[in-house]
Amino acid sequence: MKSLDEMLNAPGTATDKKLTLPTRSYLFLLLFLLPVDYFAPSAAVLREAGAKPAIPLMVAASFFFFFQERRRYLLGMDAESFRIYRLLLSIVVLGSLAFGLNLCFSWSFFGGGKDPFGQFLGQGVLFLFLPIIVVTHSEFFRRPGHVMYMIRILPGVTLLHLLGILLEAGGALSPVSLPLSLFRTAEDLAGRQPSGLMTEPSYVGAMAAMFGLSLMLIEKDRTMFRVCLGIVSMIVALLIGAKTIVPVAIAGVFGFMWQARKRIFQAKTFFGLAVVSAVAVYVTINRAALDVSENLSSAMRLGSTVLAIRLALHGYCLTGIGFGQFHFLYRPEFAPQYLLYSSEALDQFSRNAQSRASTYNLFARILVETGALGLGCFLAALVGLFRLARRHQLPSMQFGAILLAASIGFLMTQDPFCYPPLACGMALILSGTRRS
Repeated sequence: MKSLDEMLNAPGTATDKKLTLPTRSYLFLLLFLLPVDYFAPSAAVLREAGAKPAIPLMVAASFFFFFQERRRYLLGMDAESFRIYRLLLSIVVLGSLAFGLNLCFSWSFFGGGKDPFGQFLGQGVLFLFLPIIVVTHSEFFRRPGHVMYMIRILPGVTLLHLLGILLEAGGALSPVSLPLSLFRTAEDLAGRQPSGLMTEPSYVGAMAAMFGLSLMLIEKDRTMFRVCLGIVSMIVALLIGAKTIVPVAIAGVFGFMWQARKRIFQAKTFFGLAVVSAVAVYVTINRAALDVSENLSSAMRLGSTVLAIRLALHGYCLTGIGFGQFHFLYRPEFAPQYLLYSSEALDQFSRNAQSRASTYNLFARILVETGALGLGCFLAALVGLFRLARRHQLPSMQFGAILLAASIGFLMTQDPFCYPPLACGMALILSGTRRS
């Protein structure tokens, strides 16, 4: 079997038109599954580690890449990749030490619906996947042909996702039968806005912002068709009520402008932000997004974040409480009053709750579970990546900066430790530094 280095450096692999079939297939599957948040077969076997189908796909590929080129990863890692890898691994260590302190002081309770040891192991491994995926895929993306192929097939992948949404909206596809039932949980099978291969509109909003901005802003191969398709994807997301598109799109635009060294304070930018702000205000008012007494979804999401911050301010952020342990300190004494309006929140306060309590904010979760130092390491990694993206003006850097920044916007409303678009954005940026 050929090594990864031989495959990457084989004649004719410099352009996307001559990539091998396995490489094309993997890049297509990766891009197609990147925004998908749930896949029933893998979730049934791997639980949260398999809920987002891109995670097992990228982890399996990472181990394949690693065993093909062990010496490269163990001895030949470049300085920038090693620095990011070291920062992310430091968070793994800090989250583990925090769990040890948790056991000493008995912060988490035992004998409930979930086991603290199981939560620690599962969530700790999920976070460990992040640096593994980033470093191995940055090497895989090193060849320009791989990144260019992803950029070239992006319109087709976006059209497939939009087609699923439109067919569901028109009744041609039923959410309770194949193939859409494969991408639904039991409670998501019916009664929601059409969302195609995603479980709910918020993930459609994230997809539309990430892919739509990439179609409109990446300078390589930008055409009128790609720009129009990007706009259409965002309009479809807004029509089905995807409120998350607003923070994700704003973050993605700023990420692109930072990387491309565009002037932010200019008339065109202000006009664009004014349009986005007007849409945001309309969506907020129309959907009562900030009315926590009327919109129980907002009460749950905002309230859980406030609960996490209050928990941190009670001193738990000094050391952290350990991976997966927020679930056990999700208590009424830290909750804002409006969180008690949500029946979902009241269920989570029970010691017998089966589903994991969420902070609905990754930064708040890292602060609570790994401590202030853990959050500092994560922010340092993000800052380092954005600086690298700005230094090298490459299409892969633009794609990576949009994915990374848009993921940050989305993760202000969600808290998965291993978010595939975030990992992919990081890897794309690191791959560009090697080519430069």
